Amino acid sequence: MNTSDTAAEPNLVERLQANAMDSLVHGVEHHIHGSREYDHKYVVLHVFHAVELFLKARLAKHDESLVYKKNGNTIGADYTIDLLIREAHIDLSKYVEDRDPNKHPGEKQLGGNLKKLKEARHNIEHKEIGNSQDDMKIILGEAFNFLDSFVKAELGLNLKNELDKLDSIRNDEFSDIGADLDEDEIESTYRTLSMSYLFYHRHMMERGIINYKFQDYDLFVCEECEEEAVAFPDPTLDLSEIRNYKLAHCFNCWSMHSISICARCESLSASLDCSWKERPLEAYTVSRVNPTLNENEGDEYSEDIEDENFDGFCDNCQDLINEQ
Repeated sequence: MNTSDTAAEPNLVERLQANAMDSLVHGVEHHIHGSREYDHKYVVLHVFHAVELFLKARLAKHDESLVYKKNGNTIGADYTIDLLIREAHIDLSKYVEDRDPNKHPGEKQLGGNLKKLKEARHNIEHKEIGNSQDDMKIILGEAFNFLDSFVKAELGLNLKNELDKLDSIRNDEFSDIGADLDEDEIESTYRTLSMSYLFYHRHMMERGIINYKFQDYDLFVCEECEEEAVAFPDPTLDLSEIRNYKLAHCFNCWSMHSISICARCESLSASLDCSWKERPLEAYTVSRVNPTLNENEGDEYSEDIEDENFDGFCDNCQDLINEQ
């Protein structure tokens, strides 16, 4: 056997990660381009499969032998997340619930933000397909809420970068077969998931289902892409170490916006932060498990990035003041 060839082969963790990314892209493709009722089924099946494979990849990173049953088959999602908690000691409390204490005493299973995705997969297995397009956005949003932080914190992967690579391969394949894609037809898997995440939280708030990350948030139209996709307070950012500096990013194009508060009426306004293209979103994004500023970028924030206590006045209040 050629040892150099063996060394080049991807290990189990890498194979599971690659398959998970592929399943996630395929699930989102059915959501974007699907026109049949049965496309909803494949959204759920592929996205749930991606979540399950990412969980198994993390377990394999801890101990590959735990991924397999005695008969050689791999374990299911519920047992995987239970082992991640008990054996790998990963805090996944937001995503689990107790299993049946009579059948599985002390064990955990998928719950929390992933429960709706799990239930949708369960319904499909029992031939019930009744999910609407809005249901699909909620399911994708819940999956994104978990995956965007999990794959970075536990697998060291940047979800956006990895999905963009697969999108690029897909678009090249379309070009190779002579498909002429307009710019509007070139979809970003990560952008679709990101916007679904925003839709999910809007749905939660509108129905009075309080989510701590989006309590009392405001939406603004992005000056870069003109989509109403800038949410403040931004649930993905923690800039508490930067005194008085208020930032929010666009869930559609990822441009950064500075948020100002009127000193008279306390209304909010958002303006494009011109430095965002030089300072990528990852420089602002933090681990949701350990909320401290990302130190991997080597950024040092100068004093000019801080807002003063006095933000000024909104246009309406400034007009009223000028008239006095």
